[in-house]
Amino acid sequence: MEEADNSNQNIINTDSNQGLNLVSTEANPSNEASIENISNNKEGDPSNPDGTIGTKKGTVELSPDCYIGPDAAPAELLKDLITVNPQQILEPLLTTQSSCFKKLDPEGIMKWQKKEISYPLLRMENDDDVEGSKQMFRNLLSYMGDRKSSKLPILHAKKFVKIVLMGNDILRDEAYLQVYKQLHSNQKFESIMRGWKMFAIISSCFVPKKPEIYNLILNYLFFEMQNTKDNQIINHIKYIFVRMIKIKDKERHHVPSDEELACIEKLIPIDLPVKFFTGNQTLIKVESYTTIRDLKIQLMNKLDFNIQRAVYYSIYEICEKKSGTEERFIDDSEKVCDILSVWSNELIRDKKTGDSSKFHLYLKLLIYYPFEKDDIDTLSVVYHQTVYDVLTGKHPVDERKIINLAAYQLVAEFEDDEDPAAKKLNDNVNKYIPVSKVSLMPAEDWREKILEQYRKVNELKKNDAKWEYIQELKNLCTYQTQQFYGKYNEQKSGTNEDDIPDECIIGFRPDGILILDREHNEIVLYKYETIMNWGISKNQLIICISTSMNEIKRICFFTSQTKVIQTLIEIYCNLMVGKTIKDIQEVVKDYDTKFGKIDSSRRKHDLLLKEEGANVVDDGNDVLGINTDDNEGQSNEMADSTDNIPDQVIPPSEE
Repeated sequence: MEEADNSNQNIINTDSNQGLNLVSTEANPSNEASIENISNNKEGDPSNPDGTIGTKKGTVELSPDCYIGPDAAPAELLKDLITVNPQQILEPLLTTQSSCFKKLDPEGIMKWQKKEISYPLLRMENDDDVEGSKQMFRNLLSYMGDRKSSKLPILHAKKFVKIVLMGNDILRDEAYLQVYKQLHSNQKFESIMRGWKMFAIISSCFVPKKPEIYNLILNYLFFEMQNTKDNQIINHIKYIFVRMIKIKDKERHHVPSDEELACIEKLIPIDLPVKFFTGNQTLIKVESYTTIRDLKIQLMNKLDFNIQRAVYYSIYEICEKKSGTEERFIDDSEKVCDILSVWSNELIRDKKTGDSSKFHLYLKLLIYYPFEKDDIDTLSVVYHQTVYDVLTGKHPVDERKIINLAAYQLVAEFEDDEDPAAKKLNDNVNKYIPVSKVSLMPAEDWREKILEQYRKVNELKKNDAKWEYIQELKNLCTYQTQQFYGKYNEQKSGTNEDDIPDECIIGFRPDGILILDREHNEIVLYKYETIMNWGISKNQLIICISTSMNEIKRICFFTSQTKVIQTLIEIYCNLMVGKTIKDIQEVVKDYDTKFGKIDSSRRKHDLLLKEEGANVVDDGNDVLGINTDDNEGQSNEMADSTDNIPDQVIPPSEE
């Protein structure tokens, strides 16, 4: 089956002159669940590109996740909510205290008012939070239409959230109580609806920090849902209630983008296009609390892949700029909408500098595992991302190998149908040759040699051609290797007896860690069985190698995506000693907690592209690692993870 051309895909268009276009209008007519033939019919409606909802005026079709049930609210929580006493909770927390002459009336304080507040509702920790809380209330009044403003309501909502995220935790409690207050005794229906929308926005970003305020708000929502007759308000309450349950422990780190806020106001999910290296894409519905892990599981289910293999896959981000292409694997714990917010902010910066960006999300195999030719799903995934890696120069292929690979690629696309194969080659010869090798000979010579080789192998079936393409690379050191740019840290390393260059590529493959120069020539391979221990920090990887002389040598690199690197090493070591997928799932399930201090977002880790932070050494307390020592000085079995890297890797005196 012919695969879609990249140029025909309406993926996330992030030209600097426009915002994120999150809804694709491309639909594949086929119903097959395959990365080569994936349908959007179930995930998006091309006839409704503006995102309007409902069939009648004033009606709203709730997001599928918006329901009240055991999954949304555990029975124990509901039991606690019913017994909440708002007056008892608020009285000791509000700024104005009772005295012997006047008793505090929380109900009177927590009523709608049109004027700005003179002091916060709660006692603040510093003057900045005091001013922040008063500014939040001004933004809330403006958003709800109770205060005149020349700015769009969405700008007031963004500033409200930004103040909370940048301030102390007390502002999260203050935010909920301010909205709670402005809904009480409010007589204006339009203002009330805007208040519920603000509730929906903040519940998509954070929850109150104090458990008593968290329960107070849920109690309020629970009883309002029972007593309110208006369907619009009931829909908003359901939406907020579920979000407060699901966003807990998954709080956001970035202010939502304009596009996300628009979806929240409509109570609908975002239709996010995710690409495959085939050139096809599909739409996945994401919510504010959707993590990359959740997104990956949705994709695996939609593709009918073996869900147990989800641990082997990753979501891959590609950012195309005028200055070059940036790529990274995304941590499973990252929130999808936080990534969209970073993209949106970067577009704003690009517009000011005259640059432009295009962002793409791909499903990519992170961990290579053994598979046979009849495993069509794995074969297709490995083939297409291998083609991408070849064409982007991640493999040191010579002229002869390029010609062979291009011939197999043509067969995989056209089998023995020579006319369209020749036409495609004539029109797009660069799509079959690594970008760095195109200039080795004239384009006409490339076409002639590739077509000649194609005629020798075009009796193969498509899947056979894909298999042969992969086998053609098996003798290369970079075969099935995930590559990351690194800088050799001479200060933290021992003697550089392996002659590792200052700038290098660190490759992780099933049998070991490969060090390459920038031209992808092999420098040294460290087999996993020789690795005594390793550790990661925000921008460093340290490995300790057992030598043939029963000594230990230490090598340190500045690099990015250290959490992904940690996953690669640990999973490959577990596979090496015969662990099962179930065992590996147990190994990685606590990564969010264990490595939570390490931020690996793309904007935080561009030191290799912009030469930032090359001399920064993280505090040793932030370095985490694995100890795989055994009695003989080599790792033959995976040992338990530790919270800190062993002393021989980061000595106590080095901070």
